[in-house]
Amino acid sequence: MARKNCKEMWIDRRCCDWDMFLFELIGTAYQMKFPLLLVNWCQARRYWRRYSCTGAEVIKIQRAREINETLYNGYGEPPSQSDNLGDDLGLVMQINQSSHSFWWKGSMD
Repeated sequence: MARKNCKEMWIDRRCCDWDMFLFELIGTAYQMKFPLLLVNWCQARRYWRRYSCTGAEVIKIQRAREINETLYNGYGEPPSQSDNLGDDLGLVMQINQSSHSFWWKGSMD
């Protein structure tokens, strides 16, 4: 006998409704100073529907992901002492700013 390809009945196991989830997500992001621009909304919705995650859990997961990506991409490492590139850039910026302000003063006279 051929076996039917039926999906199982979906059981709603979500912890809260969508509005409550968003309210908690935005509140937790504000508390943790996590910018809403970095929130992956598709992932947040998927975690809410599939895994019944709360908004706070989603923000903690995504914040940890951002921190790990920053550290492992090398942005979190302090500059080395032998690297003089940062000092040179500071000097160039000071020279450009002073010559820029001099140019404006000279043109206004």
